[in-house]
This record gives sequence, C-alpha cells and structure tokens, in this order.
Amino acid sequence: MRIIDYLNMGQVLDYQRYLNLQNRLRVRRRELILFCQHNHTLTAGVQASQDNLLRRPGEREAGIYFIKRGGDFTAHEPGQCVIYPHLDLRRRQIKMTDFFESLLKITGESMARIWNLAVESRRDAPGLYLCSSRHKIASIGLELRSQFSGHGIAINVSNSLRTFEYINPCGEPGLELTTVERCGGDPKLQPDFCRTWVELFQKRFQNQLTSAVPFD
Repeated sequence: MRIIDYLNMGQVLDYQRYLNLQNRLRVRRRELILFCQHNHTLTAGVQASQDNLLRRPGEREAGIYFIKRGGDFTAHEPGQCVIYPHLDLRRRQIKMTDFFESLLKITGESMARIWNLAVESRRDAPGLYLCSSRHKIASIGLELRSQFSGHGIAINVSNSLRTFEYINPCGEPGLELTTVERCGGDPKLQPDFCRTWVELFQKRFQNQLTSAVPFD
C-alpha cells in the first residue's frame, strides 16, 4: 500500500487556506492526514438550515463558510483538535460508510486510552458524546468528491465553546457541549492522543504512515 503522510500543525491554520489545500490534494489525489486547529469559524454543511444560524457574528468574531461536507452548522475555535484525513477511497477500495464509522471508532478509542473518557456515537446525530451525560465532545462531517475524502472530525479539547453560541450546533437546539479539559482530561496530552489516533488508523486500514512533522 502507498505510504500516507501525516502532518501535525500545532499552529492555527486559516480556514480558507485549508479549503485551498484540500482542493489541491483532491486534484492531485495526494493523500494526507492533517492535524490542526482553526481560528473562530462557523461552517455550514449541505444539510444546514438558516434557522440554525441564531445570529451572525461580526467580522472580527468569526468567519462563516458554506461548504459541501455533510451535516448542519458547526464551529471551530482555538483549542480544538481538528483531524482531516484525505484518502483516495476508490484506489483503496474503502466504502464511505466504513470510513465514516471507522473515524468515530478510532477517535473514541483514542480518547479512552489517553484521557480515560467513555464516549459513544449516535445514529440520529453523528458525532461523539459522553456516555455519562450525553454532552457532545466531537463533531464529524465528511465530503466525498471523485471518491476522494475531505473535511473530517473536530474534538473539543480546551476550546472555550463560545463560537457555538451563534448556532444550533449540528442543527440541534439546546444541544449541550463539553471539552476534554472540562471533563478532567489534560490538554497537554494531545500529542499522545494524536499519536494513538495514527496508530489505530494504521492498524484499521493496514497502511504504513510517515510523519512529515513530529508531534513533540
């Protein structure tokens, strides 16, 4: 199998720069797993309803992007761990449903190993939720174009959650959110979480991965 690079960017990545990168990767069918975070940003997927945008933020508060991933409105902000797995599913003969479910399982198991958090997914509202309280801690939204995957999964690690106040997150009024830090997890262990995530991904898809930038 072809080697997949994974790139850890500790700094904040401008969201428009990510969209440009995603398009270049797809055109070249260049596989890359990207770990990053974003400034305060709202994104609306293909199922988004304008009713779920409660108020528009000012230009200095958050940007809004209407994109072609699945799902409704969600938010990004510093302190999240955002994972973008760009894979050629056609060449690797991976079904989108299997890919989607695998990303949730890999993320949940990584959170359990590193932060001792028990989470579960919901069929009616994709993402990861604390088993104890049903607070949402991770959101997922994928795009498949030309059988090449884009976008990904965002884990609330130490972010403030203030950007979510502009929306009904994932189209659910009253949805309660939380972060790893609020649940007692140490944000400083995020590099360990990322390493574990890569190891489980490699095991699940039996691919050799190489790091372009180390996690430490």
